[in-house]
Amino acid sequence: MENKIQILIGDEWIDIKKQDLKSGNHFRLIDLNGEQVINKKGQKQWIAKSDAHEKFGDWVIDIW
Repeated sequence: MENKIQILIGDEWIDIKKQDLKSGNHFRLIDLNGEQVINKKGQKQWIAKSDAHEKFGDWVIDIW
């Protein structure tokens, strides 16, 4: 099982598949325990700089 990806639409967070993440989406990750993922810089939300694309068998994106 993997982290859940949610994008912000209006004022609501909507679950999506990672391959559906598009450039400009404001998104966050939810871990297997239901907690919001926070990176080493303290960020909890990101903006996709690219559409999701496959790289070495996994879906990846660039972020701002």
